[in-house]
Amino acid sequence: MDLSILTSGPLLESFPYIIAVLGAVTAVSLAFSLLLYFRLNRLGKRYNALYRGTDRQNIEDIAAECLAELAKAQGQSQKFEAEMQELKKNFAGCIQHVGVVRYSAFAGMGSDLSFSAAFLDANYNGLVISSLFGRDESRTYAKPINNGNSPYFLTEEEQDAVRDACASKTLSRRVNKKGINLYE
Repeated sequence: MDLSILTSGPLLESFPYIIAVLGAVTAVSLAFSLLLYFRLNRLGKRYNALYRGTDRQNIEDIAAECLAELAKAQGQSQKFEAEMQELKKNFAGCIQHVGVVRYSAFAGMGSDLSFSAAFLDANYNGLVISSLFGRDESRTYAKPINNGNSPYFLTEEEQDAVRDACASKTLSRRVNKKGINLYE
């Protein structure tokens, strides 16, 4: 074999270019290898985080377990939603609106010791209670309320108490006969 071709000729003239191309290919290969190394390292960290706290079962088992827990949580959510609707329905029958009017039932009695109080549910059904305070005796009356009205005659103070209860957003409004809030 004749080695003279290596020491002279066109191959020797293009040798620096060949070395440069091989160096560039080597540099690109090294850069690509480093990129793959860092991506693989990051993937390994994610893999370890995914399997943390497990007995290293396969990814399908983990996904199936997560889906089962999600289905269980959705079932509980639907159950809670149904219970909440039942509570809303039951709550509609509870006292939600209260109106209180204090007044002096008899002239010359001094402070407002008599009162009318209306207790209504969400549909404005309930009752109005009136207590009349006098020097020698006290009397208490109760009258039913249906849809904000009573089948019995209501005094002006009882009507005010029912009107205040129907308009209330809070559970009480304490006013005297002149409409002044006594507890502000």
